Amino acid sequence: MVKRIASRRSRGSRQGSLQIDCLVALGLIMTVVLPLGYGFLHSQRLMRQTYQRAVVTELIDGELEVLAAGEWRTQPMGMHEYPMRGGSLTNVPPGRWLLTRNERVCRLEWQPTDFRQHLPFAREFPLRIAR
Repeated sequence: MVKRIASRRSRGSRQGSLQIDCLVALGLIMTVVLPLGYGFLHSQRLMRQTYQRAVVTELIDGELEVLAAGEWRTQPMGMHEYPMRGGSLTNVPPGRWLLTRNERVCRLEWQPTDFRQHLPFAREFPLRIAR
C-alpha cells in the first residue's frame, strides 16, 4: 500500500481556490442581490406615494361633492385654507388644503410641504348661479 504524503504546496493551492470561490460568490451576491434589494425599496416607496395620492384624490372628490351640493355658497370669495375632515387624513403627507372660489369656478387643491416627494393635486367644478 502506497501512502500519500501531502505537501504544503498542494494544501496551500486548495486553500487559495477556496478563497477565490468565496470571492466569486461574494461578487455574485453584490451584482445580483443588492440591486434587487434596492429595486424592492424603490417599489415600496412608489406604492406608498401611489396610495397617498389615491387618498388625497378621494378626500378632494368627497369634499367637492359636498361643495357642489350647495356648500360653496357659504365659502367666501378668493383663496383661503380649507379645513378637511376625515379619518384617512392620517394617511396623507403634510400639506395645505386650499379652496379658491370666484364667480365661475370653485377649486379645491392639496399642496404638499415637500414638493420633491409629492405633486400637488387639484379639482374644480363650475358654479351655476341661479339668477
